[in-house]
Amino acid sequence: MKKKTFRKLGIALAGGGGRGAYQVGILRALLETNLYDKIHMMAGTSVGALNEILYVHRDFHLANYVWRCTIDQAILYLDKDRFRSEWKILKHGVYASESENKSVFDGFKEIFGKSGFKAGIFSREGLVRILQEEINLAMIQKSPIPLFATATHAATKRIEYFRLDNLKDHQEIIDILLASSALPGIFSRQYLYGEEYYDGGIHNNVPIDVLYESGCDLILVLHLFRSRDRITHSSYPNAKIIELVPEQSLGGIIGTLDFSPKTVRSTINRGYQENIDILTSIQHHFEIKKRPKLFAWRQ
Repeated sequence: MKKKTFRKLGIALAGGGGRGAYQVGILRALLETNLYDKIHMMAGTSVGALNEILYVHRDFHLANYVWRCTIDQAILYLDKDRFRSEWKILKHGVYASESENKSVFDGFKEIFGKSGFKAGIFSREGLVRILQEEINLAMIQKSPIPLFATATHAATKRIEYFRLDNLKDHQEIIDILLASSALPGIFSRQYLYGEEYYDGGIHNNVPIDVLYESGCDLILVLHLFRSRDRITHSSYPNAKIIELVPEQSLGGIIGTLDFSPKTVRSTINRGYQENIDILTSIQHHFEIKKRPKLFAWRQ
């Protein structure tokens, strides 16, 4: 059978909190099948944006270490002064009705206008420390391919795309990643260029548009939810879209907020085992134009 030919491969990394460990397993599969070296562009939302910067390093072992050894205590570091005032709203307004079809993101959209809270109950200090101490942010600046992260503009409630690889200031990169993953009520809003932003996944959890508009004719979507966020393929007539979806639910709100080492290990393994075969088939069946390799870790 003749191989299908594509000019430009894009990767869209969806958001989903602790479920994001699943995308680390997919990274391993991308590396083993050599599809990684054919990626022309990446875009991430929320935890997908954080995983995107791990992908840039071309190092599964680094991503595995960060997720299994540093995230558990760092991400959900409780800000006790804010906890009491926000938890009642979250418990009764969002999480009470959360299910696989109606996720935490949908719950937030329903009550966000009513509550109006801007502060979160968890501190961002742990994540900032990971970004500063465990990640080589210069690798993002050196990336030979475009890297995008999304965040929601608080005033307009519109999604905005921020390009990361052309930024000169490391703090600017960190601030965008904090904004992209600032789930309302869980984490405080983030200021970017004098404006307030919060989690990009609230209104659009799959950052596919920027990839399509940039000419990607083959797009892999790395989902973290089974039934929400599915793509209307007819809206992207000039691209082949392949959606990598977990075979079973990665958990409701528990999965979103579960960063425990045991769960992370299991979820990483699932991401690899459930996708290695399809990615191998894509590698053999599709002809994708190569691009310069990303820089190796510590190069």
